Amino acid sequence: SITTDSNSYEFTYGDYDNFLSVLGTTLTPSNSDQTVKFYNGLEEVTSISNAGVYTIVIKVEETNHYKASSTSVTIVVNKKEEAVEMDDEFEYGSTMDHVEDSVKVSEFGTFTIYESDPNEPQMSLLSTYKPLLGNADSTKNVWVSFVPYPQYEMNYKAYTKQITIKIIKKNITVNINSDAGFYGNVTAASATLNGILAGEENDVKLTLTYTGTANDGEVYNSIDTPTKAGT
Repeated sequence: SITTDSNSYEFTYGDYDNFLSVLGTTLTPSNSDQTVKFYNGLEEVTSISNAGVYTIVIKVEETNHYKASSTSVTIVVNKKEEAVEMDDEFEYGSTMDHVEDSVKVSEFGTFTIYESDPNEPQMSLLSTYKPLLGNADSTKNVWVSFVPYPQYEMNYKAYTKQITIKIIKKNITVNINSDAGFYGNVTAASATLNGILAGEENDVKLTLTYTGTANDGEVYNSIDTPTKAGT
């Protein structure tokens, strides 16, 4: 007789190259000279690899010493969900363009990023202005949709899901002009901030502190411009 571990099996596309090879088919007695064959309807099959629902009849033909035997199993192979690979943290000042640019291209379909649920009615915007994602130390929900290319629709599923991203503080740099001049004609140091968003220059406080030692040994640590020669 022929038996299997279960009457039904469920897999996901890509789990195995051939799902028939993992059915746990047992032939009793095990030293039988009968050959196991698999049928999908009237067609004999040797492998199943694509997503779908299959009713497979497993048969062994009658021989001189053993009777014919058969059993059936249901195999469900679910479509695979292509995982999105993208950044989950963005600096303050980033827009949806930065989120879209961070998504890794898939060979199996197209990812699209939305600022709101694409299944809900969308407001039509006449402007191409892209607002900031949000303030630093906050989170924002975005939606990602995947649509497989036509040749992969059989095995990859289309989906839309919500993803939470984090907005982190933006890094800025400081360029310091330290041409101090000479004793008796000391020029105060100046600095330029790089990376500040336009219109927010006054929101960042810049303090220059002088530290060092004058030639007479006086230790200097002050925001006031030095008047003595030293380093």
